[in-house]
Amino acid sequence: MATRGDPFDRLPRYLAEVGVHASLGQLEQFRAHFDLLVRWNERTNLTSVRDPEAILRRHFAESAYLTQVVRLGSGTLVDIGSGAGFPGISVKILSPQTKVVLVEAVQKKAAFLKEVARAVGLPGLEVFAGRFEDRQDFAADWITMRAVKLEAPLVEAIRRNVPRGTYAIFLGESDAARLSGAKIYAIPGSDRRVIAVGTCSTWNIL
Repeated sequence: MATRGDPFDRLPRYLAEVGVHASLGQLEQFRAHFDLLVRWNERTNLTSVRDPEAILRRHFAESAYLTQVVRLGSGTLVDIGSGAGFPGISVKILSPQTKVVLVEAVQKKAAFLKEVARAVGLPGLEVFAGRFEDRQDFAADWITMRAVKLEAPLVEAIRRNVPRGTYAIFLGESDAARLSGAKIYAIPGSDRRVIAVGTCSTWNIL
């Protein structure tokens, strides 16, 4: 699956550092995402992180850590501002029974996500090319966000559309302090990055 000296060989170790153990089939799906990301990132700015090992640790492994702090199942997870597919695609690979909708308003990024969805080949992985606030029929059990600016219209749309859902937001420690009522999980091995988890109906930005 990976050649000698390939940085992808290190992904199982990075996953283990956050308590995640992937099967051979799951590693092949991670590989499909990784290969496309590296190739597309040469001509399209999907992520500012360019070093392959940093991509594997910072994007793939940290996204995978979500499955350790949120109990997922057969419901629907909506990943807002999915960008290069994080954390949504990693979560889908590790929790295949969960329907995942990747929401991305930037068209070139949405096109990339559709290509990854085809390559990974998991049923129940969808891409919505638009803004979460512009769609009224999202039915979700979980909301995830990573590197998304928390503005009042977005928060209101989440509270309105996902009243009984759970949010899981990747952000820095200082920004997490602005979320009232959230439980904070430090991401193993990261530099002051955390996942804030709470109930959509009651959350607020301080």
